[in-house]
Amino acid sequence: MAGASNDCAGMWQVGIDVLAGNRSNGLAAYLVNSLTVEIVKRGYVPYYGTASSNIASQRVAHRAGYYPAWVCAYKVNFDGYAL
Repeated sequence: MAGASNDCAGMWQVGIDVLAGNRSNGLAAYLVNSLTVEIVKRGYVPYYGTASSNIASQRVAHRAGYYPAWVCAYKVNFDGYAL
């Protein structure tokens, strides 16, 4: 399944999920690419966001024609908390 959300006025974020039995055959990249083309046809800027630790998702994005444009990182300080 692939979908897009209009996170702001001119940009739509692409999302993808493929059932485990259908992975590793290029379906995700195909769906992301097809959805990207449709978003562009509608006059919006598509973007694909994923966690820096999600290598599989990064590969899908790359195969669909996306490239890294920015990176977000978060830091949590656990000092004083019992884990």
